[in-house]
Amino acid sequence: MRHTRTRRTTATALAMTLAIATIGGGGAARQAPANPPPNRTPTSESVDGFTLSPTKGPANTAGTHTTITPPTSGITFTQISAGNGHSLAIGSDGNTYAWGDNEYGQLGNGTGGDRNIPVRVHAPAGVRFTQVSAGYYYSLAIGDDGHAYSWGYNGHGQLGNGSSDWISSNPTPARIIDPAPGTTWTTISAGHEHSLGIDNHGHAYSWGRNIYGQLGDNSNGTNSPNYDNADKHTPVRVTDPAPGTTWTAVSAGDGHSLGIDSDGHAYGWGRNRFGQLGNGSSDNTPRPTPARVTDPTAGTTWKTISAGDEFSLAIDSNGHAYSWGANNGGQLGNGSSDGIYGHFPHPTPARVTDPTPNTHWTTISAGHGHGLAIDNNGHAYSWGYNYYGELGNGGRDGVHQTPHPTPARVTDPTPNTTWTTISAGYEHSLAIDNHGHASSCGLPLHAPVCHVTPGPAYTGTPHPPLRFVSPQPPVPTARL
Repeated sequence: MRHTRTRRTTATALAMTLAIATIGGGGAARQAPANPPPNRTPTSESVDGFTLSPTKGPANTAGTHTTITPPTSGITFTQISAGNGHSLAIGSDGNTYAWGDNEYGQLGNGTGGDRNIPVRVHAPAGVRFTQVSAGYYYSLAIGDDGHAYSWGYNGHGQLGNGSSDWISSNPTPARIIDPAPGTTWTTISAGHEHSLGIDNHGHAYSWGRNIYGQLGDNSNGTNSPNYDNADKHTPVRVTDPAPGTTWTAVSAGDGHSLGIDSDGHAYGWGRNRFGQLGNGSSDNTPRPTPARVTDPTAGTTWKTISAGDEFSLAIDSNGHAYSWGANNGGQLGNGSSDGIYGHFPHPTPARVTDPTPNTHWTTISAGHGHGLAIDNNGHAYSWGYNYYGELGNGGRDGVHQTPHPTPARVTDPTPNTTWTTISAGYEHSLAIDNHGHASSCGLPLHAPVCHVTPGPAYTGTPHPPLRFVSPQPPVPTARL
């Protein structure tokens, strides 16, 4: 299922290859001359303390991704999150960076305008973000003060600040309202238009859109004359499936939510049209409270879980990966696909196909129509749709939308690359290697990722991979 909100196409759709770099001030972008001298191509462009060199590369770079380490590198990345056309990352310098689409201020740099180079998120004075999550035109973070923050689009109250607004942007981080005095947060997850978090007591909270019961507070909007009446603009407690439940993980998807409790049991709530809740059933009836995900084998316990767009992925305590929900693009990774128009439910967990015998998975991430995972050898794998090259395998399918139903190795940008972190966005993918270098592949619009050769699936000027090198001389890092 494709989201109905229209993505903008702008002249800022430059290619993006993330790199470790020395980062300067966050001034406005300086555009290249509109009419350069005849027979001359600009060799570099300075934007926000980065230098782009060259400003354009060769055109035949379909599906590529590259990592460049500049000569005066100093910043590596410790966490990364892919949203819908924008990306977030935490740097080793303690600052948080964002790039891509900025229509609603989701980059958090206090301005509008898309950015094809990472810009500093304007964290509140004295606060460093320790966790970030990129959603659908909005962003969430947890600070080292334990408070949760949000910025960007707020049409359904997903920023958790007590309000909702379809039009205005929220371009700088602001505190999410605490559900109780003294609340501190340990986990946060941004979904399509709803958000989830876990506090320091292990209680799960939710806020934002609730038409399908995805907030898990035993309410939903399907029986209301106004579907948005069930939206919550401040955090509300997710209903405990059993007395005294504490949560260790939550993940917000499109219209459904997933969580793992302290006993290792997995739960799902919200929309269940394709069986994405994993409880053995599938229908359009909202599930407004957590229901137990069916154990694929007796005594299964789960260690990580990820909610995508109408499908779900998880890893059990034995390192086996499982999937359930929609499979029209092969996003379940089980070796089969229902085809682009084959919307059939898969309501119980089934094993993701091991790419090699006895594969042990450590990390998994569900995107819009594709899945990503890292095995215990540090190799990254992908499966599902590859419309824009988001699988990182060196190609893209464009309008053909060919399913890729089994995990295949992501092409290493350099020999012997190993990966530590991976994130599947709506139509792009991000990963961090063991050196802290970040790489990306997929959708070129709004420059969230490396570019792919243009085709009939979209329009716009091609901007193949660019190199990002440190300013000369380097500009000192300033704390915001």
